[in-house]
Amino acid sequence: MGEVVGAARGPNDFITVYVYTPEMYPTSVRALGCGVAGIWPKFAAIIGPMAVTRLMGDGHVDVAFYALAAVPLVAALAVALFGIETRGKVLEELDA
Repeated sequence: MGEVVGAARGPNDFITVYVYTPEMYPTSVRALGCGVAGIWPKFAAIIGPMAVTRLMGDGHVDVAFYALAAVPLVAALAVALFGIETRGKVLEELDA
């Protein structure tokens, strides 16, 4: 059941990242910021399957699933601790 929930949440996590992330950068460096933020999912798509295959091949199936669950939890924690509220603000207010 956890696999189904995780698979269903994956696209939602990426949508949230791509909507929220650009607002965190000042207008002058927004394109660079979006580019750098867009690199990480591609990097994870390359490294993730190799890491999971290695863990599962060594018989650590539970560790593989914990590792996959830890990534969005760390991201959520980072946004909760360091993110700024953007609701109701114009971009110029976020630059300050």
